[in-house]
Amino acid sequence: MTVTSAPLLSLCFGKSEEEVRKTILAAVARNPLLFLDEHAGRAGRDQTVIFEGLSFKLQIARSRKPASAPKTIFISTQPDMIATSVAIEFGPNLAGGLRIPAIVKAYLEFASILASEIDAAAVRVHAANLICGVDYFLEAVTSYVAGGPFPALALIAFDPLESGKGFQTTGLAAFSGQELVFEADTMPKSEMMRRVVRLVHDIAANGPIAHAETLPDIDEGAYIDVVPPDAGSLMVSAYLRFGAK
Repeated sequence: MTVTSAPLLSLCFGKSEEEVRKTILAAVARNPLLFLDEHAGRAGRDQTVIFEGLSFKLQIARSRKPASAPKTIFISTQPDMIATSVAIEFGPNLAGGLRIPAIVKAYLEFASILASEIDAAAVRVHAANLICGVDYFLEAVTSYVAGGPFPALALIAFDPLESGKGFQTTGLAAFSGQELVFEADTMPKSEMMRRVVRLVHDIAANGPIAHAETLPDIDEGAYIDVVPPDAGSLMVSAYLRFGAK
Protein backbone atom coordinates (compact mmCIF):
# COMPACT_ATOMS: atom_id res chain seq x y z
CA MET A 1 0.00 0.00 0.00
CA THR A 2 1.39 3.40 -0.96
CA VAL A 3 2.13 5.77 1.92
CA THR A 4 1.53 9.44 1.30
CA SER A 5 4.76 11.45 1.33
CA ALA A 6 3.18 14.87 1.89
CA PRO A 7 2.58 16.04 5.46
CA LEU A 8 -0.98 15.61 6.61
CA LEU A 9 -1.27 19.07 8.18
CA SER A 10 0.30 22.50 8.08
CA LEU A 11 -0.44 25.20 10.63
CA CYS A 12 -0.96 28.58 8.97
CA PHE A 13 -0.01 32.07 10.16
CA GLY A 14 -0.06 35.69 9.12
CA LYS A 15 3.39 36.12 10.74
CA SER A 16 6.84 35.95 9.18
CA GLU A 17 8.91 32.75 9.19
CA GLU A 18 11.27 34.10 11.87
CA GLU A 19 8.39 35.19 14.09
CA VAL A 20 6.85 31.73 13.82
CA ARG A 21 10.17 30.02 14.63
CA LYS A 22 10.62 32.11 17.77
CA THR A 23 7.03 31.45 18.82
CA ILE A 24 7.55 27.69 18.47
CA LEU A 25 10.72 27.74 20.58
CA ALA A 26 8.95 29.76 23.28
CA ALA A 27 5.95 27.40 23.26
CA VAL A 28 8.12 24.30 23.62
CA ALA A 29 10.07 25.93 26.45
CA ARG A 30 6.91 26.60 28.49
CA ASN A 31 4.90 23.44 27.77
CA PRO A 32 6.01 20.42 29.85
CA LEU A 33 4.57 17.98 27.27
CA LEU A 34 6.85 19.20 24.46
CA PHE A 35 10.61 18.74 24.09
CA LEU A 36 13.08 19.82 21.41
CA ASP A 37 15.09 16.99 19.92
CA GLU A 38 18.61 18.11 20.75
CA HIS A 39 20.14 15.61 18.31
CA ALA A 40 18.23 17.13 15.39
CA GLY A 41 19.88 20.52 15.79
CA ARG A 42 18.38 23.88 16.73
CA ALA A 43 20.16 26.40 14.54
CA GLY A 44 17.88 26.34 11.47
CA ARG A 45 14.26 27.32 11.05
CA ASP A 46 13.03 23.71 11.05
CA GLN A 47 12.69 21.98 14.39
CA THR A 48 12.05 18.44 15.64
CA VAL A 49 9.77 18.23 18.67
CA ILE A 50 9.10 15.20 20.89
CA PHE A 51 5.57 14.58 22.20
CA GLU A 52 4.58 11.44 24.11
CA GLY A 53 7.84 9.82 23.04
CA LEU A 54 7.09 10.42 19.35
CA SER A 55 9.13 12.73 17.14
CA PHE A 56 7.57 15.28 14.79
CA LYS A 57 9.48 17.42 12.33
CA LEU A 58 8.25 20.99 11.91
CA GLN A 59 9.11 22.56 8.57
CA ILE A 60 8.65 26.32 8.52
CA ALA A 61 8.21 27.93 5.12
CA ARG A 62 6.72 30.91 3.36
CA SER A 63 3.28 29.90 2.16
CA ARG A 64 2.80 29.33 -1.54
CA LYS A 65 -0.47 30.54 -2.95
CA PRO A 66 -2.42 27.55 -4.30
CA ALA A 67 -3.26 27.50 -8.02
CA SER A 68 -6.93 27.49 -7.10
CA ALA A 69 -8.61 28.39 -3.83
CA PRO A 70 -8.80 25.34 -1.56
CA LYS A 71 -11.97 24.26 0.20
CA THR A 72 -12.57 25.91 3.56
CA ILE A 73 -14.64 25.01 6.59
CA PHE A 74 -15.51 27.10 9.66
CA ILE A 75 -12.78 29.63 8.93
CA SER A 76 -12.72 33.39 9.46
CA THR A 77 -9.17 33.97 8.17
CA GLN A 78 -8.93 34.63 4.44
CA PRO A 79 -6.55 32.12 2.77
CA ASP A 80 -4.72 34.91 0.93
CA MET A 81 -3.76 36.46 4.30
CA ILE A 82 -1.67 33.41 5.22
CA ALA A 83 2.05 34.23 5.02
CA THR A 84 3.80 31.30 6.70
CA SER A 85 3.07 27.60 7.22
CA VAL A 86 4.47 24.96 9.54
CA ALA A 87 4.21 21.48 8.06
CA ILE A 88 4.01 18.73 10.67
CA GLU A 89 5.70 15.52 9.54
CA PHE A 90 6.39 12.27 11.35
CA GLY A 91 9.96 11.59 12.37
CA PRO A 92 11.79 8.85 10.41
CA ASN A 93 10.82 6.16 12.92
CA LEU A 94 7.10 6.80 12.31
CA ALA A 95 6.84 6.50 8.52
CA GLY A 96 3.36 5.28 7.62
CA GLY A 97 1.96 6.26 11.02
CA LEU A 98 -1.23 7.67 9.54
CA ARG A 99 -2.47 4.12 8.99
CA ILE A 100 -2.31 3.41 12.75
CA PRO A 101 -5.25 4.99 14.64
CA ALA A 102 -3.34 5.38 17.93
CA ILE A 103 -0.52 7.21 16.13
CA VAL A 104 -3.05 9.37 14.27
CA LYS A 105 -4.55 10.42 17.61
CA ALA A 106 -1.11 11.35 18.94
CA TYR A 107 -0.33 13.31 15.77
CA LEU A 108 -3.62 15.22 15.93
CA GLU A 109 -3.27 15.87 19.65
CA PHE A 110 0.24 17.24 19.09
CA ALA A 111 -0.99 19.40 16.21
CA SER A 112 -3.82 20.77 18.36
CA ILE A 113 -1.51 21.57 21.28
CA LEU A 114 0.94 23.31 18.98
CA ALA A 115 -1.80 25.22 17.13
CA SER A 116 -3.16 26.47 20.44
CA GLU A 117 0.24 27.30 21.95
CA ILE A 118 1.50 29.29 18.96
CA ASP A 119 -1.84 30.85 18.02
CA ALA A 120 -2.25 29.43 14.51
CA ALA A 121 -4.70 31.22 12.23
CA ALA A 122 -5.87 28.08 10.41
CA VAL A 123 -4.98 24.47 9.65
CA ARG A 124 -4.35 23.24 6.13
CA VAL A 125 -5.10 19.58 5.35
CA HIS A 126 -3.06 18.80 2.25
CA ALA A 127 -4.63 15.51 1.14
CA ALA A 128 -8.10 17.09 1.20
CA ASN A 129 -6.99 20.48 -0.20
CA LEU A 130 -8.86 21.90 2.77
CA ILE A 131 -8.27 24.83 5.12
CA CYS A 132 -10.00 24.45 8.48
CA GLY A 133 -10.63 27.17 11.04
CA VAL A 134 -8.38 26.63 14.04
CA ASP A 135 -11.18 26.91 16.64
CA TYR A 136 -13.20 24.17 14.97
CA PHE A 137 -10.07 22.04 14.48
CA LEU A 138 -9.21 22.25 18.18
CA GLU A 139 -12.78 21.42 19.21
CA ALA A 140 -13.03 18.42 16.86
CA VAL A 141 -9.62 16.99 17.74
CA THR A 142 -10.11 17.45 21.49
CA SER A 143 -13.35 15.47 21.24
CA TYR A 144 -11.65 12.72 19.21
CA VAL A 145 -8.73 12.38 21.63
CA ALA A 146 -11.25 12.09 24.49
CA GLY A 147 -12.98 9.16 22.77
CA GLY A 148 -15.36 10.99 20.46
CA PRO A 149 -15.88 10.54 16.71
CA PHE A 150 -13.14 10.87 14.13
CA PRO A 151 -12.90 14.59 13.17
CA ALA A 152 -14.07 13.97 9.62
CA LEU A 153 -15.22 17.49 8.73
CA ALA A 154 -11.92 18.99 9.90
CA LEU A 155 -9.74 16.56 7.92
CA ILE A 156 -11.66 15.36 4.86
CA ALA A 157 -13.44 17.09 1.98
CA PHE A 158 -16.90 15.91 0.95
CA ASP A 159 -17.85 16.69 -2.64
CA PRO A 160 -21.46 16.29 -3.85
CA LEU A 161 -21.93 13.86 -6.72
CA GLU A 162 -23.07 15.37 -10.01
CA SER A 163 -26.33 13.46 -9.64
CA GLY A 164 -26.97 15.21 -6.33
CA LYS A 165 -27.63 11.81 -4.77
CA GLY A 166 -24.52 11.38 -2.65
CA PHE A 167 -21.02 12.48 -1.71
CA GLN A 168 -17.43 11.49 -2.47
CA THR A 169 -14.55 11.98 -0.07
CA THR A 170 -11.13 13.47 -0.69
CA GLY A 171 -8.45 12.89 1.92
CA LEU A 172 -9.71 9.70 3.58
CA ALA A 173 -7.04 7.74 1.69
CA ALA A 174 -4.35 9.38 3.81
CA PHE A 175 -5.67 7.38 6.78
CA SER A 176 -6.86 4.17 5.11
CA GLY A 177 -5.65 3.95 1.51
CA GLN A 178 -9.29 4.28 0.42
CA GLU A 179 -11.74 6.99 -0.55
CA LEU A 180 -15.52 6.64 -0.22
CA VAL A 181 -18.47 7.36 -2.49
CA PHE A 182 -21.91 7.21 -0.86
CA GLU A 183 -25.17 7.18 -2.81
CA ALA A 184 -28.82 7.36 -1.78
CA ASP A 185 -31.74 7.75 -4.19
CA THR A 186 -33.95 10.07 -2.17
CA MET A 187 -32.62 11.76 0.95
CA PRO A 188 -31.82 15.33 2.11
CA LYS A 189 -28.13 16.24 1.92
CA SER A 190 -27.93 16.69 5.69
CA GLU A 191 -29.13 13.10 6.21
CA MET A 192 -26.68 11.78 3.61
CA MET A 193 -23.83 13.59 5.38
CA ARG A 194 -24.73 11.94 8.69
CA ARG A 195 -24.23 8.56 7.08
CA VAL A 196 -21.08 9.50 5.16
CA VAL A 197 -19.42 10.86 8.31
CA ARG A 198 -20.35 7.69 10.18
CA LEU A 199 -18.81 5.50 7.45
CA VAL A 200 -15.67 7.66 7.38
CA HIS A 201 -15.30 7.22 11.13
CA ASP A 202 -15.56 3.44 10.78
CA ILE A 203 -12.93 3.30 8.02
CA ALA A 204 -10.52 5.73 9.70
CA ALA A 205 -10.84 4.08 13.11
CA ASN A 206 -11.05 0.40 12.09
CA GLY A 207 -9.10 0.19 8.84
CA PRO A 208 -9.91 -0.15 5.14
CA ILE A 209 -12.87 -2.09 3.77
CA ALA A 210 -11.62 -5.49 2.59
CA HIS A 211 -14.87 -7.36 1.93
CA ALA A 212 -18.38 -6.55 0.81
CA GLU A 213 -20.76 -6.20 3.74
CA THR A 214 -24.19 -4.93 4.66
CA LEU A 215 -24.47 -2.54 7.59
CA PRO A 216 -27.59 -1.50 9.49
CA ASP A 217 -28.57 2.08 8.74
CA ILE A 218 -29.40 4.77 11.27
CA ASP A 219 -33.09 4.26 10.41
CA GLU A 220 -34.77 0.94 11.12
CA GLY A 221 -35.57 -1.03 7.97
CA ALA A 222 -32.74 0.49 5.93
CA TYR A 223 -29.29 -0.89 5.18
CA ILE A 224 -26.04 0.29 3.63
CA ASP A 225 -24.29 -2.04 1.21
CA VAL A 226 -20.54 -1.43 1.25
CA VAL A 227 -18.35 -2.70 -1.60
CA PRO A 228 -14.52 -2.63 -1.49
CA PRO A 229 -12.55 -1.07 -4.35
CA ASP A 230 -11.94 -2.85 -7.62
CA ALA A 231 -8.33 -3.76 -8.43
CA GLY A 232 -6.32 -0.62 -9.08
CA SER A 233 -8.95 1.65 -7.51
CA LEU A 234 -9.11 3.40 -4.12
CA MET A 235 -12.87 3.96 -4.16
CA VAL A 236 -15.16 2.20 -1.67
CA SER A 237 -18.81 2.28 -2.78
CA ALA A 238 -21.66 2.53 -0.30
CA TYR A 239 -25.35 2.43 -1.24
CA LEU A 240 -28.34 3.10 1.00
CA ARG A 241 -31.33 0.85 0.40
CA PHE A 242 -34.58 0.02 2.13
CA GLY A 243 -36.00 -3.45 2.56
CA ALA A 244 -34.88 -6.88 3.71
CA LYS A 245 -31.23 -7.40 4.59
